[in-house]
Amino acid sequence: IDGNISPGEWSGLWFAADEKSNVKQIVKWNGATDSSFFGNLMWDEENLYMAISATDNIFCQPYTESSVWQGDGLQFAFSDNALVKENTSQCTAFAAARTSAGNQLFRSTSDYKGERGLIENAEFSTSLSQGKIIYEMAIPWSEIFYDGFVPELGNSVDFTILMNDNDGTGRRGWLEYGSGLGTGRNYKLFSKLNFVK
Repeated sequence: IDGNISPGEWSGLWFAADEKSNVKQIVKWNGATDSSFFGNLMWDEENLYMAISATDNIFCQPYTESSVWQGDGLQFAFSDNALVKENTSQCTAFAAARTSAGNQLFRSTSDYKGERGLIENAEFSTSLSQGKIIYEMAIPWSEIFYDGFVPELGNSVDFTILMNDNDGTGRRGWLEYGSGLGTGRNYKLFSKLNFVK
């Protein structure tokens, strides 16, 4: 977890948000060189591992903590589909950004009883160079769900991720892989994250 994606380092399946269908509320999107991302997820019993390589022609992140979603950065969410829920907005949602105060991972809501605030025990590194920003994280499952949660081979949870875009005049919109987060949380619109090896 060093903010660099080396060849062969990530063995999971790659996913991407780099087409017009992934773009939400950005009025003048100028293609993948304007803003886009691709990423990879891996897991073990202790952590979820995430690598995101984002293209952003203008990096702007003047915010910290609960406000980072207004600047350039990531938002992602999980839902334990073993739970019976009456509220479709119930999920564990995070915002992750490279800020003036350092790399920050902020949990805004929890599927269980996790507190709102910065996550201090996750590993989180970034690198920024010439319109490219890389995010690498190792997030304990206990911060996503609860102490003692262990993913099981063949099971799944629900997942969605987006990249916010701010070129210096406010949040333009976002690109998303999956749905159910950008305009309001709805875990029924998330994608499936299947635990495979």
